[in-house]
Amino acid sequence: MVKQVIIPKVPQYLEEPLKEGIRMGTEFVYEKYGKETFTDCVLLVRPDARNGCYYSNLSPHPKFETNPVAIISCRTHLYLYEKKRLGKYKQGLCVGYEICCATCVVHELTHHAQFKRDRSSGELETTANEIEFIRKHHPYWYDMLMIEEPKNSKKMERKKFSSQVSPKRKRILELYSKINELDQAILKAEKSKLYTLRWEGKVETLHSIQRIVQKYKDDVNEIRNEN
Repeated sequence: MVKQVIIPKVPQYLEEPLKEGIRMGTEFVYEKYGKETFTDCVLLVRPDARNGCYYSNLSPHPKFETNPVAIISCRTHLYLYEKKRLGKYKQGLCVGYEICCATCVVHELTHHAQFKRDRSSGELETTANEIEFIRKHHPYWYDMLMIEEPKNSKKMERKKFSSQVSPKRKRILELYSKINELDQAILKAEKSKLYTLRWEGKVETLHSIQRIVQKYKDDVNEIRNEN
């Protein structure tokens, strides 16, 4: 496990997404590389950082000279390194704080695994792990992300997800889209200290919007459990 996780005081709306993103990202790399790989690494969340960053003992962070440090950024839009071997994918998808945090954790801790195993610190492995994480844990966003899969994949080009999935899966994707849209609207409202939002032609309180989001999530679970 990582030696320490440092999360400075952040707005309340960021606390849960960051904690969950860190949990999911670390679990992914623990499974892939083993927990013992990360026992000397510190995770430092930087809300003001535009991008993540990794500092090894060979190029130490000024405040953490004795330990490798992974800087984790806070943002809502997903950007990945362009790697032709990994296929074609979109940039700038608004996936929210939790997924961006998780992929940043995966990316920077992959650099730590490279460092510990004395391997090249290139971005192919880090990006491949981010895409694998999204495919495994967020299939909806994977469908949205991938334009063309790698050449060694059975499917070269992905059609629009709406035409290649079953009716059941399509209903789930449509609900996920609404959930994400409302989650982003709630975050913006909380930042701006607003207490109402317009949704489907009506003005709703934030509490009502949160109930709507929960209803959509319940609907997703019901559809998944259908025979």
